[in-house]
Amino acid sequence: MKLYNEQFITTENFSKYLILKGWVLFTELPQVANVWRYGKNNDYEILQPVNASLKDFSNRVNDIINALSESENKSKAEIIRELDNISNDIISLRVIHDDVANGEIPFADGILLFSKTKELMLSAARSVVNPQRGRYSGKNPEVVERFFNSLKLGQTEVGSYVLNLVAPIYWDEGSQEDYCKVPFSRTVTERLMYSIEKLNDAVGKYKERGDLKIFEAIIKDGVNATLCSAIIGLSGLNRSRVVEIKVFKSLIAENEFGENKKISITPEKIKYIEEAERFYSNDYTVKSYSLVGSVIRLNRDVNSLGGVVTIVEFSENNRKVTVELDEEHYNEAIKAHENKYENVRLIGVLIVTPKKTRLVDVSDFHIHHHSIK
Repeated sequence: MKLYNEQFITTENFSKYLILKGWVLFTELPQVANVWRYGKNNDYEILQPVNASLKDFSNRVNDIINALSESENKSKAEIIRELDNISNDIISLRVIHDDVANGEIPFADGILLFSKTKELMLSAARSVVNPQRGRYSGKNPEVVERFFNSLKLGQTEVGSYVLNLVAPIYWDEGSQEDYCKVPFSRTVTERLMYSIEKLNDAVGKYKERGDLKIFEAIIKDGVNATLCSAIIGLSGLNRSRVVEIKVFKSLIAENEFGENKKISITPEKIKYIEEAERFYSNDYTVKSYSLVGSVIRLNRDVNSLGGVVTIVEFSENNRKVTVELDEEHYNEAIKAHENKYENVRLIGVLIVTPKKTRLVDVSDFHIHHHSIK
């Protein structure tokens, strides 16, 4: 049996582990190793390498495991298991419903659970590198790929149905420090819980106000279509299960974000998360939408009284909206277009798709006679 995360041995967190176990730092060899002696018995000594690139690194790791095993009167397997767990964050995903109460889950739902768990972690990892509103696709950045290669599936648990993900905490030799000041794995874990918490809070606000812009404000926090899709899927094919997500953080790794967190998402919230997913995927409809902007294009067929205009909306992304207008409103749009210092305000049904944004069933049209700012 081999220690999965050998690089943990080189870290300050392993030094903390030794101190907790009663070891005392005897001497330091800069850039090479630390020498430790067991407080209860000086006959036991550990040479802790601080650089994993040393030629005999794996041999030194084995020596450390032997010393810990003998000094604590534990088997090597027990020591390895303890070290693997002490340097990991455990992400626990629990789904709760009567149909999984005995720790079993229908086969189709089980496949969906594993698939959506991967999607959940993909959202967290890629949003650390590049937050976006839509679904993540294409090749993963190298640092994300390394993170996924380090993940392990822990043993499932009885208690409804519990799936455990094991995320080793250590600095990779790659470029992850470009994205965060702490190990990338820990950053992903923190981002996961933070983004779910933000989504959970936003759902509550959206339920009260019905304003989709609430979801726009949390894109920077790692909330996106992929995250929403994952949570929806975790609730089951029938969207009937409570989704509970908890992180058990490594006791040794630095913890700047307080105690372990647990977030629960009830089935009642799933329908709102589905609306959020459509919003992030640019596939949604808003009734009684107020569109304010400038007319930049006019288009009317020869034999038609009304026509279609294009309006640049005054928003962060200055999106272009095509609007179908009757004769009266189209003539008003001509006036607004002729004077570039005038803008318009319309009320209608906004239809957003990935390819086009339209405003239909216009019920109100006003020209604002002031400069565009």
